[in-house]
Amino acid sequence: MVFNKKGFSIAEMTVGLAIGGLVALSIADVLSYIAIYNRRIQMTSESRIATTLGERFLWLHFKNADPSYNVLKGPNFTDNSGQDFYTLVPDGNSQMFTTTQLSRTVTLQPGGKTKFGAIIINTADHDVQRKYSPTFFADPAKFYNISPGQQTSIGQGPSVDWTLFKNYINQQNPNILSATNKYIEVYSPILVRDNNKMAPVPPNPVAYFLRYAGGTSFSTETFGGAVGYTNAVNPALSTLSFDTFLKSIPSAGGGIPPIAARSVKMIQYEIVQHSQLVNNQVVYDLQYETWDGTAFSNPVLVAIGISSVTLSRPDVTDPLITATITEDTKAYQ
Repeated sequence: MVFNKKGFSIAEMTVGLAIGGLVALSIADVLSYIAIYNRRIQMTSESRIATTLGERFLWLHFKNADPSYNVLKGPNFTDNSGQDFYTLVPDGNSQMFTTTQLSRTVTLQPGGKTKFGAIIINTADHDVQRKYSPTFFADPAKFYNISPGQQTSIGQGPSVDWTLFKNYINQQNPNILSATNKYIEVYSPILVRDNNKMAPVPPNPVAYFLRYAGGTSFSTETFGGAVGYTNAVNPALSTLSFDTFLKSIPSAGGGIPPIAARSVKMIQYEIVQHSQLVNNQVVYDLQYETWDGTAFSNPVLVAIGISSVTLSRPDVTDPLITATITEDTKAYQ
């Protein structure tokens, strides 16, 4: 046998090298598997964090969706069963409804419904330090130049003085009219139904939306036809102007109804295809856009790699909305 200087044979060295190679390959495989596994864990963790943050985004928006209730109706705002998602019966109780009537669920997913909107309170106009709120009580009498004894009923007397209206809003919160294409809702929280109907029929909205166009210019806002204006007591009558709205607000139990104003905006969530493949897979993102007076614009990315978004209202007598994002697992394998 041939030995080296340390006493090992060539055969022993060959076997040793072979075993060493196998061990090295095994270690390399293990390290490679650990790296892949850690990467998957990292991606899964990042996905769950992103999903949680996305749900937080949805919650922040839809918890401020009060201006949408009983205002946004029709095919663009129905749930999975065709019911109006924003139906609210605040003076009702759960026993008034069947199981299917009681709750609302909207599912957004590729190949199905991909868009859903809401009118929300514009909390960006909130200023704690200077004690400015996006919502405040309003005194409609201060929107008019009224002479003593002058009639102010519909078709008589002065119309809204937009300079006075703007000055009033600025006194309450100058942030609201800090730019053009900002929106104000003037509304009353009283419950009004046509023809003396009772719950479970939902009340009619007593609300009017205005878009600020700069200076003392305001216009009626319908958010692309999403909002219509009719008399709350008699919906067969159209409300043709802000002035008509103010002069026809129903009384509250025979007294003067409370009136409030708030800064609002309309947003639309949408599921869109991601611009690139993820792990060689087509995936979808969730984004939202804001109404700019003519269309939804300025998309903001909320979550990447999702399979669906579910908005739920467990009870139509409660405005609570929950949001769940289901991630697309194939994008994180």
